[in-house]
Amino acid sequence: MASGKTQVLGFKLSKKGGELIQKLAVSSDLLDLLGIEESLEEFERRSISVRPGMAVIEYTPEQPALVDMLERLRVALPTTNVVALAKSQESEHIIQAMRLGVREYLFIDSELGHAFQEAVLRLRQPVAGDEPTGRVIGIMGSKGGVGTSSIAVNLAWIMSQIHAQRVALVD
Repeated sequence: MASGKTQVLGFKLSKKGGELIQKLAVSSDLLDLLGIEESLEEFERRSISVRPGMAVIEYTPEQPALVDMLERLRVALPTTNVVALAKSQESEHIIQAMRLGVREYLFIDSELGHAFQEAVLRLRQPVAGDEPTGRVIGIMGSKGGVGTSSIAVNLAWIMSQIHAQRVALVD
């Protein structure tokens, strides 16, 4: 995703929210705004059809239908990065949004433009788990008490020294 533009689909609760999403999306050379929906059903249908790289939503936790839709999208579109634009700074609301799959929770304030640009750059970076970042090596003895744990500990230490990286050992 590091080259080319990221396709973005927006969802607005209000006219002002739609204008804000439009302004933010067009201000970035990294984004291609596909449209802004005001109907939850249409936003969900179009998101599943288009599979955008990013969804920017005007978020409020007081709308159960919005919460339900985000839960369904989290399952249906696990690779779509959801950015929530919200007025609430309540920790419970932020936690709820993150549990619903929101990757970036941005407050609607005077610093939103800068925060949004930083979020776009962060979301374009590879996410841990996108590519393998390590190896799994299994050590197994034919019976208990033959020194398998000692071999595993020594192998883990040697690997950490040779590759100058962290090693996890599970016994």
